[in-house]
Amino acid sequence: MARMRFAVLLLAAASVLADEAPIGVFDSGLGGLTVLERLLDVDQVNNATGLYGPDGVPDLAREHFVYLGDQANMPYGDYSAEGKSDYLRELILKDAKFLLGTSYYQNAEEDVPSGTKKRVKIIVIACNTATAWGLDDIRRYLASIGDGTKVVGVIEAGVRATLDQLAARPDSPPFAIGVMATPGTISSGAYARTIRAELKARGVTISPILPTMMFFPLAPPAIRPSPSSASPLSRPEIGLDIAAGVGNNGTQFPFQGANECLTDS
Repeated sequence: MARMRFAVLLLAAASVLADEAPIGVFDSGLGGLTVLERLLDVDQVNNATGLYGPDGVPDLAREHFVYLGDQANMPYGDYSAEGKSDYLRELILKDAKFLLGTSYYQNAEEDVPSGTKKRVKIIVIACNTATAWGLDDIRRYLASIGDGTKVVGVIEAGVRATLDQLAARPDSPPFAIGVMATPGTISSGAYARTIRAELKARGVTISPILPTMMFFPLAPPAIRPSPSSASPLSRPEIGLDIAAGVGNNGTQFPFQGANECLTDS
């Protein structure tokens, strides 16, 4: 449900930008592929008429996508708990700048990027932690340079879909919303703020109970560089690649087995 609403929001933005530039999707690992998968197969709009209703053709079938996984610095979910939230925000902004750029380093030996690529027309933050800590930073950066590129995060779409499912309205009885997320996402308070803001917009005055479930990886996280070390990301755009590995982000929950008691939310 959350990714369905997410895809419809993206379709509305993409329809305004009918050029051939790709849509950029990023995460710190492969968890964001669950979002990309939904974007590729969602069918909620009639492509011929533009009216709401499926027609058997994926809504974004004519769009091109670029998926970015920051394998050099995954997982993002624990940085804030380690006192590195500023570094986390720096990484997220660099992810966005990479997608917005038209060049990239083809190897670690290059002093000047020689690779060329297309600039994205929309940025999708397919990571709860990156949305929580970096969405506002990316929007402020784009505004500061007069760039109208749209940025969409998963939290707002997920919250709206959840409240739609609950049929939240002014006369709703008290209810609880459980949030399964990484420590970084929970500590940001983004879900709590977004839920309360959306409830207020719907005229709901009750204070919801917000129990949370933090996700901890089965294996120890990879050793990550400190901001002062020679990280590939100490130089813009290098070290960001599409490779294997599942990051400790909420969007990877669907990859987890049933023995972890996690569901695809």
